[in-house]
Formats: sequence, structure tokens, C-alpha cells
Amino acid sequence: MNKDFVEVANDSGSNNGSFDVVCGQNSGDERSTILTVSGEGGVSKTVAVKQAGGSYKNKTFVIALGNNLIECTCISDATASGTRTILLQANNIALANDVTKEGLLDTSKFFVGVQSVDGDTSVANKFASMQKIRIDLYNSLLTKTNVITGFSCLYFADDRGPLVYNLANVMAYPSKSISITGADFNLNIVFTDTTMEYWCLSGALFMNKQKGTSRDLALITYSYTLEEHKLVFWRGVNTVNSGDGVQIVGNDIVPIAETIQHPNNCKEYVLNDAVDYLSLHQFALQVLQYPDSPIPMSLNTTTDNKQFEFELHLYK
Repeated sequence: MNKDFVEVANDSGSNNGSFDVVCGQNSGDERSTILTVSGEGGVSKTVAVKQAGGSYKNKTFVIALGNNLIECTCISDATASGTRTILLQANNIALANDVTKEGLLDTSKFFVGVQSVDGDTSVANKFASMQKIRIDLYNSLLTKTNVITGFSCLYFADDRGPLVYNLANVMAYPSKSISITGADFNLNIVFTDTTMEYWCLSGALFMNKQKGTSRDLALITYSYTLEEHKLVFWRGVNTVNSGDGVQIVGNDIVPIAETIQHPNNCKEYVLNDAVDYLSLHQFALQVLQYPDSPIPMSLNTTTDNKQFEFELHLYK
């Protein structure tokens, strides 16, 4: 017998029998129903069944993505055909303790995992069936690892090069998303917040240390050489609208050959040659060499003599 969200397998019997009430996972608001048990002689009793709400909507997720932790807000949480789909909006870099930071230092891995929900790390166990990550058009199988103490739901992918490249595309195009799938759930992550500041600096990805801030960025993934993509991405409300050079503090201006406008205030600066690209690539690696000191950078628009200065960090 089924009633509302309740299933009763053994709905008839005699004498002092019993029955089991089974409720499916509730990803919405609290819900309730009434069951009526009737017997001979007109005896009738009612049983109230109430199931607490289990929606993650508006809760804060901390996700391992790449080589850092990202704080996300749950936009929606719905279940259809037995699969729960949770949509997350990326906001900024999340706080990480020293043990977690040490674990994420492996530059050969692209880490994926749920660290906590509203500060509760035990919730991560509900996502322990992670199997695959799809970033843009690229699919990757996930392998579970226990390299980070206290991070019970952590996976890594070995093919980090394509994952880093496609993650940059997702951040540049807000219509694209990241999908992490498990046995009965999908975690979809979007980068649609128009106030977000972020760089794709010749293969290394940086984003806001704190929501709503600008020019203070932390590393998402370590630099990966994309020789055919000699570019710098920039996105945020303070997007530079004109200019022909990117300047690293204390170094010469790197010429920009072409500027391409993408959605959500995202611009793509195409560099002149591989030499300029590699100079930025080496610059991005400095955050690994000086983890306790931010690396200053300037975007110099030489046409109107404006300069936008930033600080790049390894972690929050």
C-alpha cells in the first residue's frame, strides 16, 4: 500500500501483527501524513507519520576542486527518477586547515570532494559514492584516496591537464557547468556570479579569497602548460575594457595581440607568442615557491595609462 510519500509493505494481518513504514529520501521541506489502522468490531486507530526536511537549499558547501577548497551556496535541491540533483553556485575560496593544505599540495592531482555542509564534516559521507566528474565536455573517472586526514570524502583525478583547461572554460562561459556524479546524486557547480573575480593566468586558475572582494585572489589549481593557448582570462566587475599589455610588477609589459569578450564580464587576452606565455606561466608558479607571501601583479592598460593591481595567494 502506498499513501503520499509512505509505503507499507505488509498492510494486513491478524491478532498482534505489525507493519513496516518506509519513506523515501526527502530532499524537500518537512512532510507528514496520517495512516489509519482498522480492525474487527469497528476498532480504528490513526498513526501520524512525519519526515524531517532534508533539503540542502541555501546551505553552504565546501568543495575540493583542483588544489584548493571552494565555498559554494546551494541554489536548488531536487530529486527526480531516484536521482538527487544539487545545484551549487561557486562564491570564493574557503578556509582550510594546515593538514588539508598539506594534502592538497600534490601538483600532479586534481582533487574532488565534499568537505562539509554548513560546517558539518560528517555530511560529506553522504557523497562517498562519487564516481565521475564532467567539466565542460570532458569526463573523468575518480579514484578515492585517503591522503588528507579528516577528509573522509576525497577523490582525485590523474588527468589534471584537461580538467584544468576545461575548468577555465566553465569559468569563462557561465552557461557551462561542472557535474560530479555518484550512485544516486549529481552535484552541479556553476560560476555564474557576476561579481566574481578570477584569473586564468596561462594555465593557473585563481579566484576570490572572499565573496565580494576584488584584486585579492587565491589559487584554485596549479599552473598547467597549455602551449596552444597563449592567453590570460580575466573576469569581474572591474574588467579592464581596453589596453594592450599585461605587466608583472618589476618586469616588462607582455604585449596583448587580441582581446576577446566573453559572457559575464569575462575577457580573453591572447598573447603574441609562446615566449610571453611561458613568462606568465613561470610567474604563476611563484605562488608555490612563496606560499606565505602574496605575489603582486598589475594589469597595465597602456592605451589610457590605467593600472589594476592584484595580490595572488596560494591559499586563503
